[in-house]
Amino acid sequence: MSIYALVQKNEVVNLIVADEEWIAKEWNASDYYESTELHPIVIGSKLINGSFFAPQPYPSWTLDDNHDWQPPIPKPEGDAKWNEETQTWLVIRQAIVPTLPYPDDDSKIWKWDSSLNVWVEDIGE
Repeated sequence: MSIYALVQKNEVVNLIVADEEWIAKEWNASDYYESTELHPIVIGSKLINGSFFAPQPYPSWTLDDNHDWQPPIPKPEGDAKWNEETQTWLVIRQAIVPTLPYPDDDSKIWKWDSSLNVWVEDIGE
């Protein structure tokens, strides 16, 4: 058994697991390509010059010589999300998550001090 990709207009529109005889008998074999790639093929993958490529993440991204999609502007360090409309990277800031449970004393208002990693009383400064 092998994985076969149904390709229409150079795009994978369906994947099936079958043997070669079944493909030849039941389907138009010229529309199906056997997956011999080392990387996974998914719906939306592109067939270019006989090789499958991951779906293009954004219209502005292009394939490099290693067949990896590259943005027009290199990704900055850390977490970032591409904004196709503005053609820029949006840096994702990590939320500060307290590492200790909220204090049981309901008579006070508490705030998290990320420099000390503790809850401190909020005295309204």
